[in-house]
Amino acid sequence: VGPGHQVRAAAFMTCTTTPHDIAFVGGPKMGLHHLSFYLDEWADVLKAADVMGKNKVKIDVTPQRHGITRGATIYFFDPSGNRNETFAGLGYAAYPDMPVIT
Repeated sequence: VGPGHQVRAAAFMTCTTTPHDIAFVGGPKMGLHHLSFYLDEWADVLKAADVMGKNKVKIDVTPQRHGITRGATIYFFDPSGNRNETFAGLGYAAYPDMPVIT
């Protein structure tokens, strides 16, 4: 949030109990930052990395531990150039009555 609360730097939104399903982040090019696809466990993230490697998918962030949520993640680009994420491990759960974090 910028001075006076007028600028939203990022919005991480969810329609489930995962930390996020879609993220919009501000910057030089405001808009979609990435979509997140939830997987069940670390082994599934590694399998996704293997499938991506075999299909020459452009990977942005290799399999690793995710920042604040501590889940497992890979960031990659789809054929249209959209950034996407596979994610496993809840880290924290979001519920409908959870207050918006600003």
